[in-house]
Amino acid sequence: MWKLASGCVLLITFNLSCAAADMFTGTGMWNAEGKDPAFKRGMQSTMYCGNNPESWVRGSAWLSPEMGYVPINVMLETDSATAGPKGKVTVHVKDATGHDLAILTTNEISIPGKGSGHADIRIFSGNATISAAVAAKAASVYVVAQCTGSQNGNSAVGSIGDTIKQISTTLTTLGKSIASVAAAGSTG
Repeated sequence: MWKLASGCVLLITFNLSCAAADMFTGTGMWNAEGKDPAFKRGMQSTMYCGNNPESWVRGSAWLSPEMGYVPINVMLETDSATAGPKGKVTVHVKDATGHDLAILTTNEISIPGKGSGHADIRIFSGNATISAAVAAKAASVYVVAQCTGSQNGNSAVGSIGDTIKQISTTLTTLGKSIASVAAAGSTG
């Protein structure tokens, strides 16, 4: 506000409106028959890999339809001292009729067996993008965690827990593979 020489007051106002980008939160499948749902550990999709080794693969993803930004988390867990899980996560971006617009799949990630103590749980995070045209048609995100094997060894021997992983996604849009996206990830 400024006071003018004539005694009038000049008042200038600005209206600024910012809306947070809407994000579609993924849903996913529970593939752990007979297990306590608490083992989802907050993730959208969970797969129990079995008890030899005792392990789990989980995944979550979101989509910003305005930006085409797709954050993806992969969680691996083992309660075995001798081996850990290998797995990957597939993210289906769907339209309102349930048809796939884009399919993103992380590469296989693994951890060795845990050291002593409680279960070893590690989260690997990465980001992918889909085109704005495809993202604008999206109505939902569906996440599928998959066990693909196991990795022998013990994390107490080796430095895998301290390494940075890459989550790489192969992006398929409308049935055609169009890009390979490398996303920096880190263990959590």
